[in-house]
Amino acid sequence: MSDPNWNTLASIAVTVIPAVVKFRAEISRAIDFVAEFVGLVVLIFGVFIYGTSLPQLQRMQADLARLSAESPSMAAQQMQTLYTLYTGSIAMMVLGGFLAISGLLGRLRPGIKRHR
Repeated sequence: MSDPNWNTLASIAVTVIPAVVKFRAEISRAIDFVAEFVGLVVLIFGVFIYGTSLPQLQRMQADLARLSAESPSMAAQQMQTLYTLYTGSIAMMVLGGFLAISGLLGRLRPGIKRHR
């Protein structure tokens, strides 16, 4: 790797930093909107996975004795896969909810400050 050209880095910093400072409110709103949108998408996807994995997990738990007698290693692998999907879907719902709430609060925060 070659040494960075400090003149180029300094000119980029001098150009970019004032633009970021000038548009920080718009950038903040955009980031809040993206966080809210991504949070809702992750939340909906988590609910979908939860809705499909929970009935399969309950069926698997009910038939576990029969499946363990037939093939213990396959039953353990299926149970582990379904449990991972189930807990992953809960984690996705929590993460999506936090992201959506964070984005929503970020968009509402400037309006709250103006009313004081």
